[in-house]
Amino acid sequence: MRDGLFALPGRFLLGQAHCLSRELTDAMGGSEMTQFGRALVELNIEILCANSSQEKGWIERANRTLQGWLVKELRLAGLCDMAANNRFLPSFVEHFNERFALTSQKTENLHPALHVKATQLADILCHRERRRVSQQLTMAYARK
Repeated sequence: MRDGLFALPGRFLLGQAHCLSRELTDAMGGSEMTQFGRALVELNIEILCANSSQEKGWIERANRTLQGWLVKELRLAGLCDMAANNRFLPSFVEHFNERFALTSQKTENLHPALHVKATQLADILCHRERRRVSQQLTMAYARK
C-alpha cells in the first residue's frame, strides 16, 4: 500500500515473452494475449522480457527458491488442501522475507500510484473471452 492507497510495480520482468501470448509472435501486444498479459497492459505495467543470461538467472533463482521452499514447507507442515495452504502462506512469506529480503537503498516508496479505482480492479483482474456478433446477430465463441 502507498499512503493508504494501492500501488503497483512499474515494471514486470518475465523469463520468456510467450507466457504473455498464446502464440509466440507479437507476444507484447497481439490480439492473442493471455489474461495475465492483458491485465498487465490495462494496469499500465511495463512488461520486460529477460533477454540477457543475467536477467534469466535472477528469475530462475527466485523461481527455484520459491518453488523448492514452498512445496517442501507445505509437505513438512502436513498440508494438502487449498484452504490450509492459503492459511499457511502469510507465515511462509514472512519467514521467506526475513531470510531473503534486502533493505532498499532509498527510503521513499517508488511504486507508481494505481491509476484506476480499486473498485475497477475486479473488472481488470477477471477472465475475459472475446465474442463475435455475426450479421445475423448471432454470437460465436472460438469460431463455433
